[in-house]
Amino acid sequence: MKPRALDLFCCEGGVSTGLVQAGFDVTGVDINPQPRYPYRFIQADAMTVNLSGYDFIWASPPCQKYLRMRPNNKPKDEHPDLVGPIRARLAAAGVPYVIENVPGAPLDVILKLHGAMFGLPMHRDRWFESNVLLLAPATPRYKRDGTLSRSRKTQELIGMYGAFTGAPRAREALGMPWASRYGLAQCIPPQYAAFIGRQIIAGGQA
Repeated sequence: MKPRALDLFCCEGGVSTGLVQAGFDVTGVDINPQPRYPYRFIQADAMTVNLSGYDFIWASPPCQKYLRMRPNNKPKDEHPDLVGPIRARLAAAGVPYVIENVPGAPLDVILKLHGAMFGLPMHRDRWFESNVLLLAPATPRYKRDGTLSRSRKTQELIGMYGAFTGAPRAREALGMPWASRYGLAQCIPPQYAAFIGRQIIAGGQA
């Protein structure tokens, strides 16, 4: 029987796809309807949904409060700070967990991943907190170039935010052909979740 994973704040299923690839039976939870989500889905508030019955829980709470550049120039105070509350919920659940968010989020960071580690044509820097040991992959040479966010050229990087033009290429690179442009902009690359999920299944070892 496959271990059961719960993907909180699942959006269109980037994390869930990676966890399925790692060997989990995944259920996604999101407060909004997610008609494009391709796995078992529960529409519910991640702060109140039942967490029992799962072997592993992943949470990607909204990141807007921690972004350097926020949508519509909204002040930070207009966005909820859910890292602390979701950490308390996951700690009480008593199973392995991961919390993911953007650089600058108030995580107890034990792992940092970016696209170059997985050969992806995008930066997508993300930080991870967990209550189990997580090891990082080998890190290739990595140089950020912020001028490439709207490029269509194959050899250039995709910046998956705003009105980016590389959605078809992003879908192919991430293995998410069902994803909308919004879903791509919000997603965590499945490659990250698969890498972490395999360690969780192996007991925290790479």
